[in-house]
Amino acid sequence: MSIITCEGCQGTGRLITECCNGHDGCSCKGGLVDVGICRVCNGHGYTDSEHCDMKANVNYLKFTGACFAGSGPTKGYWQGKTSLNGNPL
Repeated sequence: MSIITCEGCQGTGRLITECCNGHDGCSCKGGLVDVGICRVCNGHGYTDSEHCDMKANVNYLKFTGACFAGSGPTKGYWQGKTSLNGNPL
């Protein structure tokens, strides 16, 4: 067994991703958004390289069906689409 820095969060324990470009009022303003704990390492920042699910963050985002990591647009075509309401950094 080998303990390594988590590739899903680069050791921070948080899932930080890009949202959109801040179009039509999304809270991300085109920047990074903290979506919560990293699902690959469960917030620890390190993983067991043999037993971790490297797709856990991607699968989480797919499962939620979210179109945005931030609050999402407040007008236009994408208004009201599913959002994770993450915290802009």
